Amino acid sequence: MDDRTRAAWGTPVEETLARYLEAIAEREDRAAIEAHLRAALRAEPIARGCPSLAMLTALDLLGLRAHLELHGSDADAALAAVEEFLTWARAAGAHSLPAALVTLSLYPPEQD
Repeated sequence: MDDRTRAAWGTPVEETLARYLEAIAEREDRAAIEAHLRAALRAEPIARGCPSLAMLTALDLLGLRAHLELHGSDADAALAAVEEFLTWARAAGAHSLPAALVTLSLYPPEQD
């Protein structure tokens, strides 16, 4: 990706993910986290429209949550991995979604 494209679209998701995985290289659960994140990033709501986390929206996260709940064997662990990754990515400057918005999108309140 050239500098102009990067400036317009942000750092590619895969590049941000690679940096995150380097940052958690010493964690015992790194392999499980990586598997959950790679599956989440291949999910329809993310894969079709987010070349970078800078373009991620709350609607994308709601769609991801629904997808993981329908198709994931361990949706809770996957959602926790995604939330942790997005928290790290926000601190690294890869997106600007507020923490509360990420949390509410991944864990919306249950409806009565």
